[in-house]
Amino acid sequence: MDSKVPETVQGVQIQFDIDAGAARLRIGNSDLSDVNFGVLLFGTQAVTIETGYGMNALPLQDIWLRCDAPGLYVSVVVKLV
Repeated sequence: MDSKVPETVQGVQIQFDIDAGAARLRIGNSDLSDVNFGVLLFGTQAVTIETGYGMNALPLQDIWLRCDAPGLYVSVVVKLV
């Protein structure tokens, strides 16, 4: 992991590429697959995941992404305390 990116955060917002068309972005944990995921996003959709504890307790390494098309963008914004 890049040393400029914290290992834990208070929250994260993930937004899928506006030009994704029919492509899908799956979000889950290390067991992520086409049928095992927590969140499914289509183009322009976003999801926010927060701890709710008021502290940096969400490990970024536990959030996995899988897209079914190459060359698309994912915007990730992290929230720190």
